[in-house]
Amino acid sequence: MARCQIIGPKHKKICAGDLRQRIEIQTRSITSPADCINFDELFTTVETVFASIETVNGQTVFDSTNTEVIVTHKIYIRFLSTVTAETWLQFNNEKYDILKVENIDNRNEYLILRCNKRGINTKDVNFA
Repeated sequence: MARCQIIGPKHKKICAGDLRQRIEIQTRSITSPADCINFDELFTTVETVFASIETVNGQTVFDSTNTEVIVTHKIYIRFLSTVTAETWLQFNNEKYDILKVENIDNRNEYLILRCNKRGINTKDVNFA
């Protein structure tokens, strides 16, 4: 008699109780001033969700321009189709740039967001 053997990968799980931190999902729009020199960013909160935040060390990803970027945090949230690498996060009044979005096991249950902490003073430093 033939036996059934499971071949597929194990289902990755996240406990709902681990999602304890409240974060804001934001979109960014760049506004053009009259002088066409000093462009400004406007962040708008789209949704507030619960997340699990993990700091990481030694991970990098390549962004859309094939530049290596350091990952500082992995953030786990419930699946939202609106979250992409173009959206941003805010947690404890600090901005996080989403570098890569992973739909865990393609089940539309949870997402892993690999992020780079940009902080609150990044903009002033960049314009110095």
